[in-house]
Amino acid sequence: MLRNDEKGRKEAILWCQKNQKAKDFFSKDNSWMIFQDIEEEHFDLIQSCKKHILKSEVGGAANMDLLYSICSNTGYNLIIETGVAWGWSSLAILLALNKKGDGHLCSIDMPYPKINNESIVGSLIPSNLMHRWTLFRESDRTGIQKSINYFKGPVDMIHYDSDKSYSGKHWAYPKLWTSLRSGGCFISDDIQDNIAFKEFCDSIMITSTIISYDNKYLGILIKP
Repeated sequence: MLRNDEKGRKEAILWCQKNQKAKDFFSKDNSWMIFQDIEEEHFDLIQSCKKHILKSEVGGAANMDLLYSICSNTGYNLIIETGVAWGWSSLAILLALNKKGDGHLCSIDMPYPKINNESIVGSLIPSNLMHRWTLFRESDRTGIQKSINYFKGPVDMIHYDSDKSYSGKHWAYPKLWTSLRSGGCFISDDIQDNIAFKEFCDSIMITSTIISYDNKYLGILIKP
């Protein structure tokens, strides 16, 4: 049974609320992860990006500090993300990889239908980061496999922020998880939309870290 209904959404929200970490889980005094403030380190670039999209309502920013902190402080260098829009999450990951001087990001996204926004996908990415980035302008159903094939082996990190439907997550999560190496990190945004993430955690029998931000939730899994 597909769980896109209101009952499934409420169940997902209650599960997130019950299991979430403190809102300041990635704080400056956290012992597990050294906090990296992306805007503090790249102030001029972030301000320029904000001005660039000031009047747009297409595609919100991801938890950039979290992505930047994780990628800056770990050996996660081979990364797949689904969902780009303007490219906030892509920018956070690429800046971290560039700071380390190693790594590559494969991103998958299709322009939003019927609103003529093809030119905005990934448009925040500056030219000096392009050598670390491959963008597949395709749907998840074809783009995910192309990204997996691109790396020719296990990847270090997955950031899922594309198809938010139950069926979309139900299809993509296992495929992406299989491509992840042991010790790798799997992050999914908007896990409150339906019960797909909870069911996936149950199916692989791994406890997730759930973080609340901007009135929504994301989940983090580390592969054994």
